[in-house]
Amino acid sequence: MIRIVSLIIINKEKKILLLKRSSHRKSYPNKWNFISGTIENELPIECANREIIEELGTEFKFKLINQGNSFIDKQEEYEWRVYPFVYQFISGKIKIDDEHSEYKWIYPNELSSYDIVPGTLEDLNHVNL
Repeated sequence: MIRIVSLIIINKEKKILLLKRSSHRKSYPNKWNFISGTIENELPIECANREIIEELGTEFKFKLINQGNSFIDKQEEYEWRVYPFVYQFISGKIKIDDEHSEYKWIYPNELSSYDIVPGTLEDLNHVNL
């Protein structure tokens, strides 16, 4: 089973950060999702902190505000143990990497109007957003 982190970034307006996966991505190209990444010989929190910097750059400030309980997510041929985290965006500039083509700040109740990666709504439910 693959272990991954899912990071939900929330700003002061209570909007969440949603990223569109690049068209060249192997899994779920052009679908919207939160920051996520595979845990590599590290603790889930270490992976979460690494992924946020890798995918959004270093020109902003953030802090961890919640960690949900891990859960199993089975989608098509994939099975993951997901470790969800919520971070507060404090200030600065987001610079997405080549894994994503664009980003948006949306209210959680708007998520269902996007073409999202399967399981994205469950991530929100596991951190009570």
